[in-house]
Amino acid sequence: MNNQDVLKMLIEMKEDVSSIKTDIKNIKEQNEKIEDQDKRLGKLENKVSEHDSHFKLLWYVGTGILVLLFADIFAPLVVNWLSK
Repeated sequence: MNNQDVLKMLIEMKEDVSSIKTDIKNIKEQNEKIEDQDKRLGKLENKVSEHDSHFKLLWYVGTGILVLLFADIFAPLVVNWLSK
């Protein structure tokens, strides 16, 4: 091997190392973005669970109102109809 070949190998190795450093930097940036998205997703999940409990409460209140309406309005109508 002559000096030109060794120099060429060293330049190629330097380029490879530089490429690897760039790849590592990009991976670290992507990891930071993923961590940020994970934090936002956690906040969103908390909001969804909060709203889910509100919708459950709304469902139970609506169902209770319908049961009371049935008991107060429809039940006497059915009793009157059956008593005829």
